[in-house]
Amino acid sequence: ISPQANTLYQIGVGTNQEQSFKNEHIESIIIDEAARLWAGTWVGLEMLDPKTGRSKLFNFSQADSDREVSQMVTDIYKRDDEPFWIGTLVFGLVRFNYAQETYQYYPIIRADGSRYQNYTVNDIYQDELGDLWVACGDGLFHKKKDQDHLSLVQFSDPSLPKGAAFLTIEGNKNSIWLGSSLGL
Repeated sequence: ISPQANTLYQIGVGTNQEQSFKNEHIESIIIDEAARLWAGTWVGLEMLDPKTGRSKLFNFSQADSDREVSQMVTDIYKRDDEPFWIGTLVFGLVRFNYAQETYQYYPIIRADGSRYQNYTVNDIYQDELGDLWVACGDGLFHKKKDQDHLSLVQFSDPSLPKGAAFLTIEGNKNSIWLGSSLGL
């Protein structure tokens, strides 16, 4: 969409053409610092380079053959020239380094030390300290910059809503707004 020109552009999807996304179900989309278009789709992470007209699909079965349940990418977060943070339907939070084509999975650790096996990421937000806030089907999770896992955020006020978290946005004065299945 070009608001200034009041124009809508369409990129082909679901075709065998190089200049198209391979899947028409697009869950999230960003443009990186090299002006490449990245889409989170039902079949993985897709990149379309408008300079070359080529597209490429990155899916997680290449990285971990035991995790072929679903390749759906639900959210993409990228800051400057850092690697991507990818939210998935089943694998949870994944760090993707495009230059090396490597993946790193970040588990959620429960209070008792056990790990969630599968969790859906709905939204990813990175604060000014580099910490991640991840909205998931089971609530809000936090990953400190120097940690290799996520932890469930426990609210001190029992009247606050619990349940699925869908989106996080930055508010003023270092606050984060959380949209959940039970309200804002």
